[in-house]
Amino acid sequence: QSAVPYAFGTPDPGCAYINLGTGAFIQRPLPTRPQAPAPLIGSILALDGHGPLYSLEGSVNGAGAAVAWCAAKSGVSEPALWSAFETLPGSAVPPLFINAVGGLGSPWWQARVAPEMIGTGTPVERFAAVIESIVFMIAENLERMVDHGGVLRRVVVTGGLSRSDGLCRRLAATLGVPVQRGGLEATARGVA
Repeated sequence: QSAVPYAFGTPDPGCAYINLGTGAFIQRPLPTRPQAPAPLIGSILALDGHGPLYSLEGSVNGAGAAVAWCAAKSGVSEPALWSAFETLPGSAVPPLFINAVGGLGSPWWQARVAPEMIGTGTPVERFAAVIESIVFMIAENLERMVDHGGVLRRVVVTGGLSRSDGLCRRLAATLGVPVQRGGLEATARGVA
């Protein structure tokens, strides 16, 4: 995951990089070591002749895994749910999904919480609830990152789930910053 910010050139401290795969892995490069980063993770992205580049990291354990969980529970294929979700009217009100698929990642770090759908809805409304849970959990992590690194200017999303217009629109609306797609294979590109 540490390679993702390098897929786009020099990592930008005003940007958060989110790899949306089985989980959502969130990173924000910082020029100085984050003091008391908990409940996030503080790490070093790189160390070279110019010194270290630090990072704050967060995790949403259930991203693609939560999508698969929802499809299995509903008995509807993922492609069909994605297709219906992308055309879901903005007036649709999904139920609430407690996204603990794989346990709660940062900033809660709770392993023994069960996923739970609160309320009812059609299969696509329940799918929308899963997508919104991913968005809101990312937003919570980024809010903590702003506390350490100041205001974000943009977010770059990569990975399989970044193909979703609906997910990216919801993320941009929730965060209030531009969300850019960076491609599906940012880890390999960053390593290169």
